[in-house]
Amino acid sequence: MKKIICRELAKFDCDFEAIGETSDEVTDKIFTHAETIHQKEMATMPEEGKIRLVEKMNEILDKQEPLTNL
Repeated sequence: MKKIICRELAKFDCDFEAIGETSDEVTDKIFTHAETIHQKEMATMPEEGKIRLVEKMNEILDKQEPLTNL
């Protein structure tokens, strides 16, 4: 499984964990979370900041090895 905690990506004091089998699944969950819970912050964030968030998320997920079923 792969996981990202919201506070790892931005200066939000938020413990939400997006967990999934693939990077795409985790990405979908964290974006849905950000769009609903951090709507105001995301709306006012410059495009450059959003690009940095995506880059940071990809770095974190790329370092994680998916667990295989034994």
